[in-house]
Amino acid sequence: MSNADKIRQFLIEEIQKDAIGPLMGEEEEWIERERPQTRYFSGVLYPKKTPFKADDQLKNTNADGGDDEEDDDEPSSFSFAVGTKPSSLGLSCQIPDDIEKINVEINFGKYFEIPKLIKPKKKEEEVKEKEEILPADEYSDDPGWKRRSFNQSFSIEIKETPKAELSLSGKNEKGETVDENAKIQWKITEIKNKRRTIDIFLMNTSNPILEEEFTKDSDCIFQPSIRLTGEDGKNIFLAIEDIEDKFFEDRNVETKKFQLLFRNKKYFANGHNCSVKWSDEIISNCVKRVETTLLPEYHVEDIAPRKIENNSLKLKTLKDVENFSEYEKLLDPIKNDYKEWLEEKKKQQATIPKKFIESDTVQEHLDNCDEAIERIDEGIKEIAKDNSNVGEAFRFANKVMYNQMRYSRWAGTNQRNGGKIPKIEGPTDDYEPEWRLFQLAFILLNIESVVNPKSKHRETVDLLWFPTGGGKTEAYLGIIAFNIALRRLRETGVNKYGTAVIMRYTYRLLTLQQFQRAAALMCACEYERQNNKTKWGDEPFSVGLFVGMKTTPNDLKTAEENLADYKFSGIKPEEGNPVQITSCPWCGTEIGPNEYPMIKDSKKHYHVPGLPRRMRIRCKNSRCFFGNKDKKDSYLPLVFIDEDINSTLPTLLIGTVDKFARLSWQSYYCSIFGKVNQYCKQHGFRPSTTPIKEKCSHTKSEWKVINIKTSLPPPELIIQDELHLISGPLGTLVGLYETAIDALCEREGIKPKIIASTATVKNSDNQIKWLFGRKKSKIFPPQVFDFGDTYFSEIIPTSVKKGRIHLGVCATSVGGYTVDARIAALVLRKARYLIENKDKLGYTTKDLDPYFTLVSYYNTIKNVGAANNMYDDSVPNFMGTIRKVYEKDPNKTAELNLNKTELTGRIDAGSIPTVLKRLETPLEDKTCECEEAIREKQEKDLCDVCGKSTKRALDALLCTNMLSVGVDVSRLSLMLINGMPKHYSEYIQASGRIGRSAASPGLVITNYTYLRARDLSIFENFNEFHSRYHMMVEPGTLTPFAARARDTGLFGVLVALVRNMADEQNGCRAIAEKPYKFKDDNQDLICLLDKIRETIQKRVNNVDRKELEDTVKQLEDKIKIWHTLAEFDDIPELKYKRNYFRFGKNSEHDVFLLKRIGDVDQPGKEGQFVPDSLRQAEGNIPVYYQPEKEKEKELEEENE
Repeated sequence: MSNADKIRQFLIEEIQKDAIGPLMGEEEEWIERERPQTRYFSGVLYPKKTPFKADDQLKNTNADGGDDEEDDDEPSSFSFAVGTKPSSLGLSCQIPDDIEKINVEINFGKYFEIPKLIKPKKKEEEVKEKEEILPADEYSDDPGWKRRSFNQSFSIEIKETPKAELSLSGKNEKGETVDENAKIQWKITEIKNKRRTIDIFLMNTSNPILEEEFTKDSDCIFQPSIRLTGEDGKNIFLAIEDIEDKFFEDRNVETKKFQLLFRNKKYFANGHNCSVKWSDEIISNCVKRVETTLLPEYHVEDIAPRKIENNSLKLKTLKDVENFSEYEKLLDPIKNDYKEWLEEKKKQQATIPKKFIESDTVQEHLDNCDEAIERIDEGIKEIAKDNSNVGEAFRFANKVMYNQMRYSRWAGTNQRNGGKIPKIEGPTDDYEPEWRLFQLAFILLNIESVVNPKSKHRETVDLLWFPTGGGKTEAYLGIIAFNIALRRLRETGVNKYGTAVIMRYTYRLLTLQQFQRAAALMCACEYERQNNKTKWGDEPFSVGLFVGMKTTPNDLKTAEENLADYKFSGIKPEEGNPVQITSCPWCGTEIGPNEYPMIKDSKKHYHVPGLPRRMRIRCKNSRCFFGNKDKKDSYLPLVFIDEDINSTLPTLLIGTVDKFARLSWQSYYCSIFGKVNQYCKQHGFRPSTTPIKEKCSHTKSEWKVINIKTSLPPPELIIQDELHLISGPLGTLVGLYETAIDALCEREGIKPKIIASTATVKNSDNQIKWLFGRKKSKIFPPQVFDFGDTYFSEIIPTSVKKGRIHLGVCATSVGGYTVDARIAALVLRKARYLIENKDKLGYTTKDLDPYFTLVSYYNTIKNVGAANNMYDDSVPNFMGTIRKVYEKDPNKTAELNLNKTELTGRIDAGSIPTVLKRLETPLEDKTCECEEAIREKQEKDLCDVCGKSTKRALDALLCTNMLSVGVDVSRLSLMLINGMPKHYSEYIQASGRIGRSAASPGLVITNYTYLRARDLSIFENFNEFHSRYHMMVEPGTLTPFAARARDTGLFGVLVALVRNMADEQNGCRAIAEKPYKFKDDNQDLICLLDKIRETIQKRVNNVDRKELEDTVKQLEDKIKIWHTLAEFDDIPELKYKRNYFRFGKNSEHDVFLLKRIGDVDQPGKEGQFVPDSLRQAEGNIPVYYQPEKEKEKELEEENE
């Protein structure tokens, strides 16, 4: 067993002792004020009908949350009024009908009071004066507690006693009388298929003394367990048949697919108020033992990229190809090997249950693989053509990805070493980057549909599925590199430029993290371009960050002001922080506000002479390729400000989905879609909606103006990461606005290629149809017979490699934040115990680092707020108690000043890079322990006072679902999930962030709430759930053209299309900025509206045909409203939006077309609500049920 496995097992054992017991062995005894019900919070059977009380603190339990928002979904007062504590536990299982006898073993413990007199009491006055906490043995009249173990074994004769109740009264092995209130009850029922079901329970039948404040500890049963075995150790317990054949034909196609993939994930028992486990060895679909457990464990089997010995995976080999025909020789073996693998799978069809064959489920999976092979072959043939742009673009992609991987790795090492300026110019190690097999195959599979606009696969949405940490990002970065190179090679003049790819995410954190990776790619592309401008053009490859103004500034003036304040005060701006990259993506050198110069010329224009104006960032490392001050264009190819995005049109645009709501509010965003009509070296590209008087008319040769007669090519590739998050209210509005984005990206009837990715997927065909309006989608890698076992991925058995362990805890005595604090304190303290004794135990700091930082996951921001206080108070106090009382270490009574931070939606965007950097800070042997104020003032790596490292690893990270996507920190291996998340996909994504390093596979502890039916159900069936949780993922649901969705977003889509397509009709250009020009006698406008009607009608017809008639009618109503507002003669002029900072004298008479939440318009001249963020959708709507009698009573009162 490795050290990492030993550490993890130690923590599991300590949780078992602390939560369930017995802490000090089978015959434990202690003399303290702590009662057994307080010491052990799980696995207690109370006297029957024992109610929950307010003192049990279950009201503070974690709510089912989601979307990083507050949620008041807590157990209601009604549930507390009727809720009772568990008085029994049991299990259900199945056996063949020819089994005559089963063996039963019952074990539990009871605690009895043993009053003792030890020392005289200290006077209370002395205690108060000294402000000391007395050791337990200083109290004379506190009772002690002693545990007595009870166990009983017996056999059940199946036919003779199919139903019985057995009292456990009598003598145990030590001759002690067993309490007769502990009883066993069982029932054996014959079912079909020659099976019998066994239901067996251990019950505490003691009567509670309701008038007493506390239930007697001696009336409770602790650490109960039931174990069933077959006679002579035979395997007799059958896998439970959860799906009956007679219902199979009624299942939908998606359900049949998942049943096929998970058919071998068997479970052999169900728990009742507990969980269950069974023996590992399965013979003839049977196991030899089933038993209850109060701390269930599930070892996750890793799904890892398949490795093959093939030189073609090496990027150096692929980038150095001179003759493109060589690609066929290099890559054909992958295709051929895939074919052979598939042929072997086809031979295994005889082992598949007949129902999957007859329903064509198997054939569909095999057909998907055949199609993937065909498309990979087409991609290989495209790049292998002699002297083709496709081959050149593929070679370029491999060159830049080679450098991206090497320099990112080197930069990461430099960042972890403090971001100092490296003494060398680049990586010098012998690291040779390789494609993972699925990454290269996914690129090849998409090449033909990217290259050929008329490809039959062009409108197929290719969905890349792989577990978190599998390497999805590199796969689509490779496709991006190929796509942008192909545009530079194919197009001529200014058509080479413009935004070629849009990548979209849902959360700021994910967007910022992926921006870092994309930044390294664009650096590699720009490095290649500057070494061959003849081939790759004069305009730099660049990446732009397209997020809300709370994260980045919208204009250069705001950026300059915020940057000046930052430099002066040293405090990051809470909103609009222009400093989004804190280290150079090429060399890893730390970057601060001083590396973000606002360069101006003599006329105070923001630009470098000879280069278009924008904020430029230069690495302070003069050896870095992007820090060479002798080169005019030696700047990092990064764009953060909206104004710069519109003028430079970054090659790759990375943004959040909700930002695209701004298409209705600003017309200049049309430039992103290639709608520009000018380019000059000072201003860059000018949107086609630019008024004539604002157009460039420079005469200087270095500022030569290029008039663009036709628009630039629009984005040809759209990548949507974390597809599973685009559902619900957000997904509904995104799907509606996608109508406008799809239309704006269309060129001569050719739509953009769409690629999506996720680690959790269900019902993707419908989700993609609703979201993108595409009728066909394909998942890659295509699954065959067993989930995760594809040609490109393989299942790693736990016998070969230990995977992540999921551990379940369900509190039954106390709850809420008390349990959270107990578990957190225990694992934090025990990890520090190992650190303090590492030399004696044989561990190193490197072994212990992964388990030092606890990731504490909450479902709502409200819970995190409460947890912040808990980690300042309760957790340190519990840690002190563990150290003093249980570890018998009197040196400290509390662990103070836990180094914690949070990762939630309430932290400002500028703090996210700092939080991520702190997460990556490892545990070190010698760390500064000076006052925190001294540490914060020091910028050096070593403390001036003590000479030790100032870098201190985090003790705890408090987070919400912001963590579940985009956080890739390999050192994190310990997580506490406080309450089951609302969505299973969120649970899978969040827990997947843990244990990414092969050296430390990770431990995820989930604290379930007993009073929540869903939590309890998952806990009772813990192993079954975790073996199939990908099957449990909720399908994405969105209804973009439902009535309420149209009310919220249809007018915004209409305005976005009119403003951004206004350049297509000469008579409509003015409407982009002047809504009062929207006249019904404008013939060009009539033509434009006809085109918009056709676009929307086609979309609705593809997505939700039954809503077509209502949508068409509502669209006409919206057009009429706009016409009406534009026709008013008694208003100065109709404006698009309010400017809250520039009200004129007659502003109270102004009329505005677009309306935000809270805006109040003139009666009869109201504008239309248009969201300025796609998150402005209605969330859950509460529905209340009122009994008829109460309703009648209310009506009577009203009548009176």
